[in-house]
Amino acid sequence: MPCLQQMQVPRIALAKQKFETCSRSWMYTSLQPSFWPHPTEVEYTVEVPDDIIIKAFFAMTTLIDDLSRLRAEVAELWAKHNAGELDLATVSVATNTAIELARSLEANVYPAYKHFNEIIPFHELSWAGICHSYEIDIHQKKSYADDYNYNAYDLADAFFINSRKALRVFPGNYSPGDLANYNGKWGRFDEKASKLPTSNKDKYLRDKSTLQEMLQDLPLLHNRPGIVEDQFVFSFAAARESYSHENTKPPPVWTAFAAQIYFNILYSTKVGAGWEQMRNTAASLQRYVNAHPQACTNLKTVLKPVNEILAADPIATMRRALGSKYTDYTIWRRNPTTCGL
Repeated sequence: MPCLQQMQVPRIALAKQKFETCSRSWMYTSLQPSFWPHPTEVEYTVEVPDDIIIKAFFAMTTLIDDLSRLRAEVAELWAKHNAGELDLATVSVATNTAIELARSLEANVYPAYKHFNEIIPFHELSWAGICHSYEIDIHQKKSYADDYNYNAYDLADAFFINSRKALRVFPGNYSPGDLANYNGKWGRFDEKASKLPTSNKDKYLRDKSTLQEMLQDLPLLHNRPGIVEDQFVFSFAAARESYSHENTKPPPVWTAFAAQIYFNILYSTKVGAGWEQMRNTAASLQRYVNAHPQACTNLKTVLKPVNEILAADPIATMRRALGSKYTDYTIWRRNPTTCGL
């Protein structure tokens, strides 16, 4: 009688033979086309730009359109003031409110282009696109020193680009804590000029230099919030803060709007007229306070910082101490809105 080990060997050999036979059969079958899995049908579609780009450009266009209408309304108010129909305080408060409204308008639409604005200067890119539609290449400059192709000046003016570019220059040359002193590199604003600039380049340089002269004094007002607090000062602070973000975050559009409003008012009103009105009004109120000291305690408090400025221009005093030539009350004479507030 065979032992158990002898009986198991034929069984193992038989199982191995069956396994090899089945394996060869499976390999042969798997090579036949009928055995292959049917491929999944793939649908191909044409890629289209994400509508976030369209929404971003639409938001910027809407914002510029709203700011343009607001700019026209402010200009109309100052025209009425120049004609004697509105007083200085009324148009100054309205102008201040308009700049506040511009900030709110941008805040409402900013989320639509926030992503792009943190990567590229989206405001300027939108303007470049508009110029391209008019067949103007903003990079086709006549001189290397030009900031852009000045054939696009009018479109830049409409898009608040001139004021934006002028606004960006100052933070790049200004260090907080230092007394800014514009050296006249691009010229100076001539208060007594009998002729307006005619070429687009001269218009742009006037904008650029005029804003530098104002911005050099504005930090001094910003550091003294008890004397003057208006949206021009706040817009400068906002532009300076945005510039400090590693020079990658462009100034908000509403700050360029504020600078453009400053240009429009300065170019359309008599320089120093608002300052004279403020002086006369303050003198009249001071006479009333002197006559009724007990009845006008609040008014006396309000007039105190004004009288300090009227007694001596603190900015002129500081600049002359450092050896700079400076005309008294320049920032107030050129900015009637500040005087009206």
